[in-house]
Amino acid sequence: MPATEISTNANDEFADDPVLGPVILEQKATHGIVLLFVMFGTALSGAGFSLLFVMRLGQNEIGLTQIIVAAVLILCSLACIVFALVKRWRDRGFALYLHRGGIRERRARGDSVVIFQDVEELTFRSIRVFMHGTYGGTVEHLAVRTTGREGRRLYFQRKRQEAGKGTGPDEPSEVNQIMTRIAGAIAENMTARLVKQETLAWTPRMRLNLAGVEIEPQHWWELDLRDMAKALVAWLRWTGGAGDAWPHLDWDEIESMTVENGIFRLWAHGEPRPRIQILTGTPNFHPGYIVAMELLQQSRAGGQPRVAR
Repeated sequence: MPATEISTNANDEFADDPVLGPVILEQKATHGIVLLFVMFGTALSGAGFSLLFVMRLGQNEIGLTQIIVAAVLILCSLACIVFALVKRWRDRGFALYLHRGGIRERRARGDSVVIFQDVEELTFRSIRVFMHGTYGGTVEHLAVRTTGREGRRLYFQRKRQEAGKGTGPDEPSEVNQIMTRIAGAIAENMTARLVKQETLAWTPRMRLNLAGVEIEPQHWWELDLRDMAKALVAWLRWTGGAGDAWPHLDWDEIESMTVENGIFRLWAHGEPRPRIQILTGTPNFHPGYIVAMELLQQSRAGGQPRVAR
């Protein structure tokens, strides 16, 4: 997707879309990548032609090696320029509109619509920025990937100012609320797969099923001396058994799952430190968290963990 500029003003053309609802965020292309490739191609071209016409001291003619290097640089520069022109032509008129009920992608050849039920992967981050102790704003990043073999990746990013200068809890923004809706739609799809007894990738370091959570073993830099001894024992077992198995925690073995300041922590009973700690900005963390919390609550209620369809 091309580099984009953000506008929070709803486009009047789509403000009252009967299916998607009003526009929350509008993002148009700035073609920054095109400009970057043009500049890079120009630099390569200048270097190539310099080699063709500038001889080193003590030489009366340009050597074959110098000609070959110059030709390669010039060909690379032409490739960069061609790529930039093609991309500029393909992205003409490009714009994204984040609605309450879906995403509209506008291009010169026509519009396409992505409804939240067609989203396969969600990534959301909300980061407060401070400069020398002074609150500078909150940057929100929302990215989705659609289903299918040719799934598209669409993203929005904007900077906003929170009330209270970002020093305390803030009401969820409109983008945050849209993220919750998308996460809910993906969670429904995850639920349907869990009913079929599948084990799903929750994040790159966790898997989710009806019985509990599978967690990737900690990396060596995350371990203290006691953990290293346990890891050595686990490694010895790994060499003699199934090497692809991850440690499994049943729902009744989990003490709590918490989210604080963009960090997720999973605590097991009787352990002084979190079993795993990851950022909430990893792909599909939020929909997986919805499903995991539902299963954990069902386990605590004394029922057999299952997911409502």
